[in-house]
Amino acid sequence: MRYGVLSWRLAALGLALSTSCMSAAQSGEEAVDLFPEQHWARLGRAAETVSPTADAREAASADVASAAAGDSPPDSMDAPFELAGEWRENGRRILVLDGMGQSFVLCATRCEVPGAILPGEAITGAYRFGAVHRGKVVIHADDDTVFELTAPGMEVSGSE
Repeated sequence: MRYGVLSWRLAALGLALSTSCMSAAQSGEEAVDLFPEQHWARLGRAAETVSPTADAREAASADVASAAAGDSPPDSMDAPFELAGEWRENGRRILVLDGMGQSFVLCATRCEVPGAILPGEAITGAYRFGAVHRGKVVIHADDDTVFELTAPGMEVSGSE
């Protein structure tokens, strides 16, 4: 008798769940993945977007000059980037830099991360990754401004 009641309740629960799923699908609601799959290889890539409409392209082309000015070094001494993360792989330090609406992967030394920026290479048109020195990430701007970024937990002894 006890199993009969339990199986009846499970059947009712299954029916209720399937009905709610079907009603959500019929109403046009789209399911949202709260925890999408993420891969470290995607960290530095630009986000995939849908092709803009003709109106959006015209508006964007009108703002080309102001967008180019946004890539130049700022007048203030605030760093345009911040360190968002760090990990070590095979003893090599790999850093994630956020700024200007993008994320960049930096390697303190040669590494196998696709798209990673090495010391001396350009981050954007106006900024270059200098080095990791004494626990700080050194960024050089085209106007010879030098930014030193420190992430929590980065040691201060020696250079990498």
